[in-house]
Amino acid sequence: MYLTVSMGKLRKTLALLIVLLFTTSIVMLHPVSSQTQNTQITISADGSVVGTNKIHQNGNIYTL
Repeated sequence: MYLTVSMGKLRKTLALLIVLLFTTSIVMLHPVSSQTQNTQITISADGSVVGTNKIHQNGNIYTL
């Protein structure tokens, strides 16, 4: 069984592959900085959040 591919389709496929490889290499080479937080966040037995003001509690629902 032979697979036949038209030259136009082959060129489009190769062009797409090159674009994907180029895009992936840019993303992988771009440095990403991280931030560490040295504080401890605790959710107590009563459901209250201690250690941050970025987590809000409304009943059993916590919103970040």
